[in-house]
Amino acid sequence: YHDSGSGQVCVQCEATCATCAGPTGNDCQTCTDGSQYVWKTTVGAAGGNCNAADGGTGDCPTTHYHDSGSGQVCVQCEATCATCAGPTGNDCQTCTDGSQYVWKTTVGAAGGNCNAADGGTGDCPTTHYH
Repeated sequence: YHDSGSGQVCVQCEATCATCAGPTGNDCQTCTDGSQYVWKTTVGAAGGNCNAADGGTGDCPTTHYHDSGSGQVCVQCEATCATCAGPTGNDCQTCTDGSQYVWKTTVGAAGGNCNAADGGTGDCPTTHYH
């Protein structure tokens, strides 16, 4: 990576990073172990961590989703989602508030929304079924 604070200096990436955007293990763009995913906390972050907590499965945990447009990258679910299938609040598979239902617009949809309009009843409204 280019160390802008040192003028025209190129510095080798941290050991776990095959390519990087900066000096730390949280700046990896790809990992030295190609089977590991780069773990990002936000969509579009320049880099992430290669110390995957995948238990050796080689896949993203349910708290992250695989960002197929970025190669081997796992990105943390949106805050309202405990588990997810994608980047938005409409991709939740389970909610951070376990009492809420996931609101899907169609049967079989990969995910839904956790911002329940149940009026605090904890059940589906008459416009939806459980």
